[in-house]
Amino acid sequence: MRSLLDEGLLHWDRVLKSSQVADIYLLALAVRKKACLITLDQGISLGAVSGAGTKNLVVLE
Repeated sequence: MRSLLDEGLLHWDRVLKSSQVADIYLLALAVRKKACLITLDQGISLGAVSGAGTKNLVVLE
């Protein structure tokens, strides 16, 4: 992943606010590295990143 603008990486229509861009980037990085993003933010959409699944995102309560 070189850029958030790489074709097919993100589904920009599912990014609702500019404040979500950093979170979506971190999720995309986790997907790329086959890792997991752990966060307190409940507003991150798995659908915003191609290939993202529940194994890539854990939301702590």
